[in-house]
Amino acid sequence: MFDEIEIDIPCPNCDNKLKTTVKKLRTNPVLHCKHCGDDIKINADTSKFDRETQKVEKSLKKLKQTLKKFGR
Repeated sequence: MFDEIEIDIPCPNCDNKLKTTVKKLRTNPVLHCKHCGDDIKINADTSKFDRETQKVEKSLKKLKQTLKKFGR
C-alpha cells in the first residue's frame, strides 16, 4: 500500500532533492545524486517501518468495517 509513495530526500552534500519511492529504498537504500555525484546511504530500519505500516493498515481495516456498519 505504501510502497509506491514517492518521497523527496535532500542530498546531505548539495541539498538537491532526490526523488524515490519507499519500495526502492527497501530494495536498495543507496541513492545517487545526479547533481553532485555523491552516493547517499539511507539508514532505513524497514522492520520498524513494517510494524508501523501494519498498524496503519489494521486501523484502516477497522475504519472501513465501522463505516460499513454506520451506513446500514
